[in-house]
Amino acid sequence: MARLITVLADMTSQRDRHALEIAVVDVMFHLIGARRVHLWRVIEHCTGKRVCLLAGIGDGPGVTMNDPGLDAADWPRLSDMPELAACHGRA
Repeated sequence: MARLITVLADMTSQRDRHALEIAVVDVMFHLIGARRVHLWRVIEHCTGKRVCLLAGIGDGPGVTMNDPGLDAADWPRLSDMPELAACHGRA
């Protein structure tokens, strides 16, 4: 997914990566008719792989995202999200 955002940013000359992440989630949500769409970033952390919600839609009004003030150590562990871990393992 990060590659998709990079390619879209290059194609559209969109330099605000956060705005592009929100736009991608919104387009995917409406395009595929999903109940929810979340865009996650997986990072290697000294405590294991952690995930950050870059943008999500469908869980309530508007777009949701991780609190930017959170330290990566406070992000959820990938291992605590089995469905996401399975998807990440296939990438």
